[in-house]
Amino acid sequence: MLFEVPRSAFGSWNQDSDHIYYSPTLKTQLGYPPHAPWERYEDLESRLHPCDREAVIDQIRTCLESGDTAYSSTFRLRNSDGSYRWILSLGKHGRDDDGRRRMIGVHIDVHQRVADEEELRRLNRDLQDTNCALRKTAADLEESADQLAKANAHLARTNAELDRFTSVASHDLQEPLRQLVSFCGLLPRDLGTELPESAAKDLHYIVDAATRMRTLVRDPLDYSKAGESALEANRVCLDDCVDQALAALRQRIDDTGARIHRDPLPEVTGNATLLTQVYQNLIGNALKFVGPDQTPVVHLTCAAIGDQVVLGVRDNGIGFDSKHAEQIFQPFRRMHQRTSYDGNGISLAVCQRVVERHDSRIWVESRLGHGSHFRFSIPAPKLSAAPSPLSTLADGSTG
Repeated sequence: MLFEVPRSAFGSWNQDSDHIYYSPTLKTQLGYPPHAPWERYEDLESRLHPCDREAVIDQIRTCLESGDTAYSSTFRLRNSDGSYRWILSLGKHGRDDDGRRRMIGVHIDVHQRVADEEELRRLNRDLQDTNCALRKTAADLEESADQLAKANAHLARTNAELDRFTSVASHDLQEPLRQLVSFCGLLPRDLGTELPESAAKDLHYIVDAATRMRTLVRDPLDYSKAGESALEANRVCLDDCVDQALAALRQRIDDTGARIHRDPLPEVTGNATLLTQVYQNLIGNALKFVGPDQTPVVHLTCAAIGDQVVLGVRDNGIGFDSKHAEQIFQPFRRMHQRTSYDGNGISLAVCQRVVERHDSRIWVESRLGHGSHFRFSIPAPKLSAAPSPLSTLADGSTG
């Protein structure tokens, strides 16, 4: 009795009569009718894949000629639709009870297994290629990191040398300038009425130029200090910062008759000294850049947005074209003639550097002739159980 298991088929080949038998399973696996006439060896040979035919025939011939009773081969057979299917053939060669030479065996459908093995080999090749690419990328990244580390070290040395030069140069240059201004002030007192009017006018120009030179020397030092050393961030009361800034600007506020208004200001996370400097610079500019016979009106704004506090200084001054909103923060960038407004265009650059050190940003909204609103964001500290101006702002309950 012959029986079959799924995906397997029985086969028998009588070499003396060249009669061959295949069970219906093999035929149906290949898409042929179960009783298709496969009766001779050439019926099998003609359906072998061209690339497999010579090797399979050689294996069978070697098995028959060598006397080896075991036979095993994997090859492709043509389906009825012209495609090919992988088959594993396991056979045994010998003589039957009647002395006839015969080869019997099984044909197992291994098409899916071969496809899976090929897919696995493809994946392994892809994995090897990926690993090779990753190793190369890792080597490139290591080299880039090394180059970046060297560049950063060089930049750090250069910045340190530049800071030292700026500090020393500013200090050494300011001393002779102070002496020049001082001695220019002594000349009118020493000469009294003997000082010609033209000489007094020349002295005025000398003192004015020396004073501006002192400012030019001091401003780069202030800009350098705004970005040096690590930022020590703590809880900062902005009202205290504003009070200190207003105290430093008191004389100018009194001279201009300026009116200062402020929203409720919360505590933030930052450096109190640097934030005071930002308010002093922004309020100072608001007092400076106003039209003739115009009383400055300055409003210190505040709004809570997410985990940031957006602070601002809004004025009623001369304003500027919004197309200059980016370049206005560049060091020594002036929007107006020196004859109209003094200064060297460094204060806003200092503000930007301070705000960026707080991992935040500063921007401005302005219209020519309609004032400006400088705004900057600062991280808000975690709220405590007690209510604060910040929680009030977040609730939208400001007055």
